[in-house]
Amino acid sequence: ALLQDEFGSLFTASIALESLDIRPFDHLPIATSMAFVNGGFLFFTGFSSDHRIYQVLSFNESSEDRLHLVDSITNNSPLLKGFISNVGNEEIPQFYFSSGCGESSSIATIRVGINVTEYAITELPKQPRRIDSFSNYLALCFEDSTTFLNVADSIEEVSDVPFRTNVETLLISELEDDVVLQIYPTGFTQYTKERRLDWIAPSGLIVTACCCNPRQAVICLEDNTSLYFELIGGVLREAGRFRQSAKIICVALSPVPAQRQRARFLAIGGEDLVIRVLSCDPGDRFEQLALQAAASQPCSLVFSEKTLQVDIIYLHVGLSNGVYVRLDVKKSSGAIGNPFSRYIGSEPVRLYGSGNNSIRIAALSSKIWIYDEDKEISDFSFLPLSYQ
Repeated sequence: ALLQDEFGSLFTASIALESLDIRPFDHLPIATSMAFVNGGFLFFTGFSSDHRIYQVLSFNESSEDRLHLVDSITNNSPLLKGFISNVGNEEIPQFYFSSGCGESSSIATIRVGINVTEYAITELPKQPRRIDSFSNYLALCFEDSTTFLNVADSIEEVSDVPFRTNVETLLISELEDDVVLQIYPTGFTQYTKERRLDWIAPSGLIVTACCCNPRQAVICLEDNTSLYFELIGGVLREAGRFRQSAKIICVALSPVPAQRQRARFLAIGGEDLVIRVLSCDPGDRFEQLALQAAASQPCSLVFSEKTLQVDIIYLHVGLSNGVYVRLDVKKSSGAIGNPFSRYIGSEPVRLYGSGNNSIRIAALSSKIWIYDEDKEISDFSFLPLSYQ
């Protein structure tokens, strides 16, 4: 058995021939409990210090090193006093508290957030305007060029790629039929195993917004004309166009339902501070189904599925004033309702989904927030990343 006195000294106790043999062993902070576990380890729960796991090296009195620290868990007990305040003027208030006693006393801060693990760090020559991911690649999109990184056990720049590197990439994504689509300000390129097809914007116009899913793509031009493409025979072909009175800032296609060939809705955010939902069905293509006024200019749109709800999908909206908005969209009619909003930062909100039918959305402002749905209870969390 292992014993500890009120000063933290450890003793081994053994019973032999009706006598109790107690010998000094080591010294640790005062514990509330201790237990030996399989493999020769000692689990130690501290009263006012961290919980720890030690490997027992020896019980021999002549040994200098008897315990080896393997791991520890932060312990904030005993908690003496605390309060919630937004001292740092952040998006979520912080919890400040004092804990411990004696030499283990401390004052700490707890911030709400999602822990992340840093896998690699790569120095960049300058700040990219956006980052896209597809297959095993990361595309770093600069103002006049694109750098491709291969993501494996390490992250390395690759130069022998078939994609255009001398343009600013607005979007790059994998489509069906092994097609990769790269959109840039003057047009787009489709890459297949056999060929490369270029599409150039008419009359020298510039692409201002774009989106795609595995079978559809939408290109918005600076003259307020939007072109709609569908993947037919392994090639994107124009299937229609429409024009808006206000400049289109952002667009998004809804998820492609199971057993369907195309998305049902197209959402557009305009310079007139209005979000519109249009139909993509051939019978009423580009017909306006719903609209929603925004408090600030929309700068990013993403659709996502809503778990355990048959007739609802979500439209996520990032506004230029740092506000995130989530809207319910009815699958049957495209009607918009039940808005949920939250201020998440001082910079315009950029949204990124995890692919078609995604339920996880990254919202980038002065901080990175993650929207995630729980499939089991049909609830969601929306929390910032805890990363400095």
